[in-house]
Amino acid sequence: MISVTLEAANAYFAGRLNAESWTAASQSDRQKSLDQASAMIFSAFRWSDSAYSTDANDEQTWDSSIIRAVYEQALWLLSVDFTKYPEMLYNGIVKATSGGNSVQFDRKFELPWICPVAVRYVGALGTLIPVATEAAGSISATLLDR
Repeated sequence: MISVTLEAANAYFAGRLNAESWTAASQSDRQKSLDQASAMIFSAFRWSDSAYSTDANDEQTWDSSIIRAVYEQALWLLSVDFTKYPEMLYNGIVKATSGGNSVQFDRKFELPWICPVAVRYVGALGTLIPVATEAAGSISATLLDR
C-alpha cells in the first residue's frame, strides 16, 4: 500500500487550483478517499523499480509523483458523480432505435477507474494493468403486432 497522511494531503491541496471538492469534504471523507485512492493506485499499476525505494527495515518510500497520483485520485473520488454517467452506457447500450426496435450493445465502454491526472503523474514509473472487458456484440429484435 502507498502510505499518505491527511496532513500532507491537506498541504498539497492548499496549493492546488480547483480543489473545492477536497476543501468541502469532511475530514472523515477526506481520509476515506485517501485510503481508497491509495489502494486503487497501488493495485492498478505494475511498478518499476524506480517507483519506490526500500530501506533496511523493508519500509517503502514512494516517489513524489506516485504520492501526487494518490492525492489526485482522492480528489477525483470526491469530485466525480458516477451517477451522472448514463445508465445505458453502464449496460453497454450505445444505440437504441424505436422504428425497428433495434438495440446495439458495446461492452468496450469502461467507466474510468483511475483518474487521468493520476495516470499522468505515474508516467513511466508504472504500467497500468489492463482490466478485462467483455467482448462487443449486438442484438436486435422486432416486436410482433398482435
